[in-house]
Amino acid sequence: MSARGRVTLPLLVAIALLLLYGARAASGWIGGMAYGSGRRMVTAGRFERSLPLLERGAIGSERAPMLWLAGEARLGLFQSRQADGAPDEELDPLLLQAYTNDTEAISLSPASGWYWAALADVYQRIERRERYRHGLPLELVGEGRWAMVGPPGRIAVGMLRKAIEREPTQYTFHDQLAFALLDYGLRDEALEAVRGSARVHPDFGMHAYVNLRPVPDDVRDTFAEASRAALGDAPLLHRVIHLLALGRLELRRGNPRQAEQDVRAALESPGTRLNQAEAHFRLGQALEGQLRFEEAVEAYRESEKHPVFEPYGLAARARIAEGADEPGEALELLRRVRGLRPRELGYALEYARIASEIDEMKWAEEALRWAITVRPSDPQPLRLLEENLLEQGELAEAESVRRRLDHLTGETREPE
Repeated sequence: MSARGRVTLPLLVAIALLLLYGARAASGWIGGMAYGSGRRMVTAGRFERSLPLLERGAIGSERAPMLWLAGEARLGLFQSRQADGAPDEELDPLLLQAYTNDTEAISLSPASGWYWAALADVYQRIERRERYRHGLPLELVGEGRWAMVGPPGRIAVGMLRKAIEREPTQYTFHDQLAFALLDYGLRDEALEAVRGSARVHPDFGMHAYVNLRPVPDDVRDTFAEASRAALGDAPLLHRVIHLLALGRLELRRGNPRQAEQDVRAALESPGTRLNQAEAHFRLGQALEGQLRFEEAVEAYRESEKHPVFEPYGLAARARIAEGADEPGEALELLRRVRGLRPRELGYALEYARIASEIDEMKWAEEALRWAITVRPSDPQPLRLLEENLLEQGELAEAESVRRRLDHLTGETREPE
């Protein structure tokens, strides 16, 4: 064989490596694309459509996160079908498949807390179903609080503790554990989990507890206590941000005096212009909560120097002006707010309400017509405009608005 036609061993090795790494790069690219598309579908609630894409993309280094996401999609399907009253024979396979997805993801990446937390979610749903099917055995009453938690619930708690062991700074795992323990009636253990989540991330607004309606007092108070104890010992949270978070939480708790102390400390700490603007705004809220309205107005004025807080400061001052029986001043401030936030419905409706109360019906009409332009599918401004036109004696215009409102809501009403 001639030298030109001979294929040397080094050349064969180079070709093989090129093919190998090319295949890996291609699989990684395909997996990454599939993961991104699948994640968007799951986030949008398109669970069933996401599954084929996620399963095709579960290759190479992307396999574990793709399996986890497929498990989340199946849990989403389970929840929606359960809400629709689907039978057990349709629901059980979804839980089993989610379990299979999560356990394989754990086998591929046992150091990740996300997969353990996802598996805990599967067990929590099984626990809830068992409780719904069989209720709580009366013979266990008085046998201790943990006796009322079934095996799936105990496993879920253990899985969440494993997730926290693997990623102790991931505060969402602490939150999930607290919610599970609250669900099982284990109040003391749940509050300890709340303390853990506050130590990891002391900003209450970042946690899922804010979605509770209402937020239990002991959960909020326990978080506040642990967050305050962590002040100066939370390396991932700048001091000024931590103080602002404490101020917001104290306002939630109805403690304006403590909130005032926190935000004044924030004003004395190094921070950005945005931090300072928020501190002045929260100071205004704290002073207003103590009925110190003149001081509150000055604090709100300071917050308005930053464009992010300008509309909020103006709206707060309008509220104080209305309370001081100065509706003209309130309307002027709200007019400025509307110029800054023209597409926010609430400001237009608030303007219309005050204008109506002082018999400036044309001003109110203008605001309501603008609100309809901004939110044509919302019936509220249409109803208010109909009332406004009737009060003005504009019967033909009111009838036109009524027909439009009836068309929007599907109602049929007799003219008043």
